[in-house]
Amino acid sequence: MVDDAWLKRWFVEQVLPLEPALNRFIQRHWPDAGEVADIRQDIYEKMLIKASEAQPANVRAYLFAVARNTITDR
Repeated sequence: MVDDAWLKRWFVEQVLPLEPALNRFIQRHWPDAGEVADIRQDIYEKMLIKASEAQPANVRAYLFAVARNTITDR
C-alpha cells in the first residue's frame, strides 16, 4: 500500500495530464456524450485502486486499457 499523499501526487502528475486524450477516447467509443464524465470517473476510480496497491509501469497504457475495459463492461 502507498500513502495518500503519494497517491494524490501521482494522480495529479501522471494521470490528470492525460485527461484531454482520455476524454477524446471516451467520446470516440461511447455514443452518449452526456456520460463521458461518469465514465471518466469510473476509470479514475479503478486507476486509484490499482495505484494504491502498486504503481502501473506505464500509466498511459494502463489508463487506456482501463478505459477500454470500462467501456466494454458498460
